[in-house]
Amino acid sequence: MSCFDPAHETMNRDDLAQLQLERLQALLARLKRNVRRYRELLGDLRLETLDDLARLPLTQPEDLVNAFPYGMFALPLREVTRLHSAVGPDGRPLVIGHTRNDLCQWGRLVARQLAAADVTAADVIQTGFEPAIALTKRFYVIGLAGFENWRSDKAYMADSTGAAYKAPIDFRDYALGLGFDWEMLDRVGLHVRGKWMKHDDIEFSANNWQTPMLSAEVKMWF
Repeated sequence: MSCFDPAHETMNRDDLAQLQLERLQALLARLKRNVRRYRELLGDLRLETLDDLARLPLTQPEDLVNAFPYGMFALPLREVTRLHSAVGPDGRPLVIGHTRNDLCQWGRLVARQLAAADVTAADVIQTGFEPAIALTKRFYVIGLAGFENWRSDKAYMADSTGAAYKAPIDFRDYALGLGFDWEMLDRVGLHVRGKWMKHDDIEFSANNWQTPMLSAEVKMWF
């Protein structure tokens, strides 16, 4: 497995635990100092070891909604470079802000994931989005449209004798469809998707297929 940040990713466990504890203590101190809601939630709580993590209160969607728009920000708004808005409980709006440093750290975390998966400049990554229209506070119609390309020159397969041989892959997937998200109860949602999918294997056309697909799942948040 490759490493993006060997200095931190290969630290011994004791040094890593100490670094995590120090950064967590600094984060809690900053939250208590700058965010009224966290002062209320944390009170006099002090973390002495990482085992104390279980004592930390969870941040609930209601906290973000009640603090709308900027009550949960720990820095002045002038230091926020990106805002992300979403729909919270009962269709009420909430806002999440990112500083330049937040985005930098986010990018480093993604880079570590990609490096660990041996992704290189020769690979292709696709990111999909689902546009939604709220018909009610609890019911959203979702549109689906996507294209995905999996391609690598470093793929290998085994022949009938078990010997490995190089077998480049170039998969191209297409999807179109509709769906809905229904918040049936507080913290319980039904997610239904109907779509037509097509898979093209450029290197081996016998693997090509196309089919309609229907999926449904119930999600619960605790």
